[in-house]
This record gives sequence, structure tokens and C-alpha cells, in this order.
Amino acid sequence: MDITRFAYTTYEKTLIELKTFARGTDFYITSFLIKMQTLDDIVTGLAPPVSERFKKNVFRKFLK
Repeated sequence: MDITRFAYTTYEKTLIELKTFARGTDFYITSFLIKMQTLDDIVTGLAPPVSERFKKNVFRKFLK
């Protein structure tokens, strides 16, 4: 669950950076894209997709 929380907050921060970039803040496009790709690689490497079985177990245990 901690990894899932990490993935969520990382992508949330990424969306904020994308909004800032779209508003015209002085970013270098190449370094910005490399940073976004690196964040995506880290998140997908650490937080692989959650299986349906795991989701059902969490629902049964915590969300009754």
C-alpha cells in the first residue's frame, strides 16, 4: 500500500509540474521530458499493476 501511495503522490506532483510547464514557466523541454520519463520509469518499476485478486482481498479486509 505504501508503494501505491508513493505512485499516486508522484503522479499528482507530476500533474502540477505539467500545469506549470503549460503556463509557460522557463523549463528546458529536453530536461523536462527526461525528468518525466524518469519519474514514470521509477513509478512503474516500483509499483507494478495490482492484480484483481489483490484488489478483492483488500476490499474484503478493509472496506466491508
